[in-house]
Amino acid sequence: MTAIISEAERARRAEFARDARAAAQKGETLEQRVKKREEKADAWAQWFRRKIDDNGCADPVELLPDACARLEQIVDERVAAAVAELKAALNYRDLRLCIDEVLDQVVTLNKRLQTELWNLVKTQFGALRARVDGVLPDTKSALRVARERADEVSESPDPLPPRRAIN
Repeated sequence: MTAIISEAERARRAEFARDARAAAQKGETLEQRVKKREEKADAWAQWFRRKIDDNGCADPVELLPDACARLEQIVDERVAAAVAELKAALNYRDLRLCIDEVLDQVVTLNKRLQTELWNLVKTQFGALRARVDGVLPDTKSALRVARERADEVSESPDPLPPRRAIN
């Protein structure tokens, strides 16, 4: 028979499991993690006592806005420090080299695709020429003759006589 666990015991066990996982992720023992938490709690308790004495208030709830603002400042400072550390670790020069490598790959790929496209156009044009030759067999010789005549015309030294001025 299983024993019924109270809500308080269930919450305590869940907190214990959370703390154990977090400690393992950070590479520390559960005792070290609990000790760090107790030190932080003591520091906050001292801060609350000092603020209560300075302001002369009896209810610590009145200090919650100040405590939240202080906590937000601490978090902002830590985030800014982590971002600065990350930027330094990334080193912009390494990032620039990576971008240059990607650009080189894009240029190479573009050249390869252009070559493949031209080969495809040549293949399709050859297939089209074969179809035309199959349908109209005389066009092959007519195209050859026209091409030869164009070559002869372009090879002649001066196909047109020079212009003369009319007085």
